[in-house]
Amino acid sequence: MYKKNYKEVIARLNDFYTGGGKDKICVKMCLPNPAIEKMKNVLNVGPVPCPDLDERAAFWDEMLYVYADLQDDSIPSAYISEADQGLTGGMLGGEVRFMLDTNNGWISSAVAKFAETAKDIYSYEIDLTNRWYRYYAKELSIFRKKAEGKFGISHWCLLDGIHLLTEMIGYSKTFYELLDDPDTCRDVIDFAFKIALTLQNKFFEEIGLFEGGTCSNMAQWLPGMCVSDSVDIYHLARADLFEEWGREPVQRMFDSFDGAVLHIHSNGHHLIEHISTLRNLRAILLLDDKWNPPAYTEMDKLDPLRKDIPYIIDIPFEVFADRLVKHELHANVFYNVNGVQDLETANKLMKDVRAYRA
Repeated sequence: MYKKNYKEVIARLNDFYTGGGKDKICVKMCLPNPAIEKMKNVLNVGPVPCPDLDERAAFWDEMLYVYADLQDDSIPSAYISEADQGLTGGMLGGEVRFMLDTNNGWISSAVAKFAETAKDIYSYEIDLTNRWYRYYAKELSIFRKKAEGKFGISHWCLLDGIHLLTEMIGYSKTFYELLDDPDTCRDVIDFAFKIALTLQNKFFEEIGLFEGGTCSNMAQWLPGMCVSDSVDIYHLARADLFEEWGREPVQRMFDSFDGAVLHIHSNGHHLIEHISTLRNLRAILLLDDKWNPPAYTEMDKLDPLRKDIPYIIDIPFEVFADRLVKHELHANVFYNVNGVQDLETANKLMKDVRAYRA
């Protein structure tokens, strides 16, 4: 594998995500990557045609091989970003569009609004002969063959629950439908569960487990068969909307597998106390958004909210190194350290990371 110490890393991550990290930290050292720099020189951010899957697999191979000697807590894995929000919507007839982000190399997918009301759900069925399902299955097969013995394949963020309705009709209209047609919205949630479960089961059938766990672009690696899920729509409302509409479908999905990771945007911190009580939640990724203070500056306030669930946060290298020396880092946190200069600096710092105890 493109990670010489991967067995040691997986042992650390297994301990960290099963309750052993309460006095420890884990770290991903984010180094400059030649494949990303090359992409920035030849491609522009923005809309792109439907990507060639062999080219995408080759890109990940080129990007991940440079991490062989990196001694941090990361597990090199490819993220099938093409099977993003556009997959589910595309299977239901939406127009799939693709977008390139040269900061991380992803080509993500999405659909334009393709329905008028929640009641349109009754005209849809799960069609495994659909063009976009076949594209997804082909991607899994191509990536699995390309990655074998070299890198992992990350799970991808599900589109389930009421989020399916946001894809169909947009966010604003979804809130109205929850008020005006709650019975149909519940049927949307049930349909969304079925299609998300179908897609996630296909992932594990094709990709399987890596060393007894699931590779994760958010958490690096999680023990067992784990999913990645979202509560994005509830960021925009009081937490009682999550309790009424989000808790049950999210828990239903978690209970279908061995665990899960959830991500929270900057405008969703009011949900942390609520999602932290979900069974089988392995970790919470705190994403930093523009015009909001980054999570690493808010940890004194955020730390008590999570009921011992590990956090995953971004932090600049200079801040991390300073807090490591001063013993001021919060424990039970996986730190994505941005702006690390080079491999030697990263590996030297990891000696102190592994010794760190709160």
